[in-house]
Amino acid sequence: MCIRDSLDTARRFYDVPNVVNGVWVRLSDFNRDREVAEEIEELGYNARGWTETNPAILRTIAIERTSNNVVYGLIIVIASFGVVSTLNLSVIGATGQIGMLRAMGAPVLSIQRIFILQSGILGLLGALVGTFAGVLISLAIGQYEIPSTQADVYAGMSFIPIVVRAQDILIIILAVFLLNLITGIYPARQAAKLDPVKAISTR
Repeated sequence: MCIRDSLDTARRFYDVPNVVNGVWVRLSDFNRDREVAEEIEELGYNARGWTETNPAILRTIAIERTSNNVVYGLIIVIASFGVVSTLNLSVIGATGQIGMLRAMGAPVLSIQRIFILQSGILGLLGALVGTFAGVLISLAIGQYEIPSTQADVYAGMSFIPIVVRAQDILIIILAVFLLNLITGIYPARQAAKLDPVKAISTR
C-alpha cells in the first residue's frame, strides 16, 4: 500500500502518469552487475550496475580493507612482542638449567632450537585459540543489520553479511606462527650465549 502510494505521488510530482522510468534488479551474485547491465543494454534499454552508480561504496570498502589489514598487522606484531617478553622471562627463569645443559655438552644450536620451538608452540596455540574464538563470534553475529533509515545510502541493502573464509583462517594462523618463530630467534640467541659457569652460579 505504501509502495503504491509512493509511486502515485512520484508520478504526480513528475507529471508522468502511467509511466515507470526505472527498475531495480537484485542479483543473487552481485559481482555480475556489469555483465547483466550489458545484456540489458543489448535489448535497447539503458542499464548500469551498482558498481557504476555507487562508486563511493567501492572506495569505502577499499579504504576499510586497507585499514583493517593495518590494524590486523599491528595486533599480530603486538602479540609477538608479548611472546618475546614471555620467552625472555623463560630464559631468565631457566638460566640454571641452561647452564647445566651447556656444561653437559649440549650444543648452542640445540639450546636455540628449544626456545625457537617453544616460541612456535606458543604462537600456534595463540593463533588457534584466537582464530577459533573469532570464528565463533562471527558465526554468532551472522550479519550486521542496516537501519531502515540508512538503507538508501547502501543502495537498498538491508544487511551486511559477515563472511568467514577458510583461506583467511589459514593465512592468519600461518602468519602468526611464522612471525612468532621469527621473534623467538632473539630470546633463543640470548639463551645460547649464556656462559655455563655464570649460569650455574646464578642458580
